[in-house]
Amino acid sequence: MKICVCIYDRCRSITNIMLTDLLNDPEVSAEYVIRYPYPRMRIMEKAVKAAYRLGWHFRKWHLAHTLQWSGVDLLVVTNEAMLGFSKKDLRNLKKVQNIKLAALLIDPIKAKYRTAAIANELLPEFDYVLTFDPKDAEEFGFIYTNQLYSSVDMRSTRLEKDLFYIGNIKNRSKLLNALANLAQENRAKVEILLTGNVDDELKSKAGVSALKKSIPYKEMLKMMQQCRCILDITQEMQSGITLRYYEAVVYNKKLLSNNPNIKSLPFYNDRYMKIYHQIEDIDWKWICNGDMPNYCYHDEFSSKHLKSLLEKTVSIQAES
Repeated sequence: MKICVCIYDRCRSITNIMLTDLLNDPEVSAEYVIRYPYPRMRIMEKAVKAAYRLGWHFRKWHLAHTLQWSGVDLLVVTNEAMLGFSKKDLRNLKKVQNIKLAALLIDPIKAKYRTAAIANELLPEFDYVLTFDPKDAEEFGFIYTNQLYSSVDMRSTRLEKDLFYIGNIKNRSKLLNALANLAQENRAKVEILLTGNVDDELKSKAGVSALKKSIPYKEMLKMMQQCRCILDITQEMQSGITLRYYEAVVYNKKLLSNNPNIKSLPFYNDRYMKIYHQIEDIDWKWICNGDMPNYCYHDEFSSKHLKSLLEKTVSIQAES
């Protein structure tokens, strides 16, 4: 079965790296809403983004014919890429003979993201819906998959920091201020990288950096490799595997998470994975000690397995 995956951004989307193993399959191709990197000059960025989206607008009308000509059987659209589609677009694609549409959700369906909002609007147009979140799968009848992460070949590096966190500040300022204070009291070295409106008090803390722009994912992984433990702050209403969980298992790091659902996930090990409910719960001696995990991971989360799941899903529906 030939599959085409539609991804939002060719150069900046983490989805590209997550799905690398799937996209390396010779029977899998890719379409990108935005094909080219944005210029570094911020004054031009909005205009160039608009131009790329206009280019996508003109490409969409012949996408259906391209898929048919190339013999594609299934078009998979990530919820990020749905930002480039309308209901009319998807209905036009479905008119192509024998082509099916599958939605791939990498965000919780109830999250307060544009990518979740557009997914809620467009999901009725899809033949299949796959999600990384088991609760969403159970509640809405979606197909659950945890096979969404392609590992990056990383060289081993010297451990220089104890705790690593990267994310948007959102409503986490109070929590992260308390974390930075406790880290200093316990002589722990932290690497906290934040986007968004970071207050001056938090920026003044040791190990805290306010980012003016996002860091490329591979560069972030290099920084993470220098740390013993990854901090996971799971958003509300999410029960599925987060990127931080994937990274801990794949790259053999300790994981400190506020998500109690990790206990039911593959590779959970209470020796190397701890759950906190409040910042005061954190065991800093455990974070800083030299006892490092080896989860014996062998590509179980790899997106290369996603093709088999998609083929099975299409086959089952065809037989019913």
